[in-house]
Amino acid sequence: MVMKVRLRQKHAIANKVADFLKEEGSVLTKVTYSSHPNAPVRYPIIQKFFKTYGGLLAFLEQYRPDAFPSEDSTEDEASSEDPLKALSKNSTIGAA
Repeated sequence: MVMKVRLRQKHAIANKVADFLKEEGSVLTKVTYSSHPNAPVRYPIIQKFFKTYGGLLAFLEQYRPDAFPSEDSTEDEASSEDPLKALSKNSTIGAA
């Protein structure tokens, strides 16, 4: 019975942090998170349930992937310009 309570608490903590990260719009480092004034869960509680901040992030990657900024949006922004056109603009071949 104790394990069920602990697991329920662990998921509740993860959900609070995931919602917080979604509001922030980026994944914070351990130092930034622990010093943030609006952090929903104190860092010692994270250590108690997940051992490390990296352990929390790994748990969130598996159970709440929506907490992380989507990589597709950054790829779309980066690939908006055709790389061949960019190279042709910078090309010095034939420019004499």
